[in-house]
Amino acid sequence: MCEIRAGGTRRNLRIEMEDSNFLFDMKGKQLFRLTSTLIESFAERLLQQAGLSMPQVDYVLMHHASHLAIKHICKQLHIRPDQYVNIYRYRGNQVAASIPSVMHEARTTGKVHAGKPLMLFGTAAGLTLGGMVLLP
Repeated sequence: MCEIRAGGTRRNLRIEMEDSNFLFDMKGKQLFRLTSTLIESFAERLLQQAGLSMPQVDYVLMHHASHLAIKHICKQLHIRPDQYVNIYRYRGNQVAASIPSVMHEARTTGKVHAGKPLMLFGTAAGLTLGGMVLLP
């Protein structure tokens, strides 16, 4: 669902290549559907390893792929509106910088409190899921 068509053993870089073959291509809708089938069990395992449930997490600091993705993830994982910081409207999809940016926003606006558990959560093309729970 994600690829760069140029290179490798199947596509010789010197023969019949177009500029578009060197660009990253992603089937976003299909990848979103796949993510939706995996994300809930991933988050449950992460929380279980930390000995917590979602209501016990003070904030969920997540990757901001799109406004719809944030909304869907929050609904699927039962994340309350007061449990996350949404910076997508102001900064868009910052790829790997999303989580550090949302951490900065949460910290500078006083939303993160010492002694409270945080959940960091992200997805990446390919499909990669990553997360951690920071315990006080």
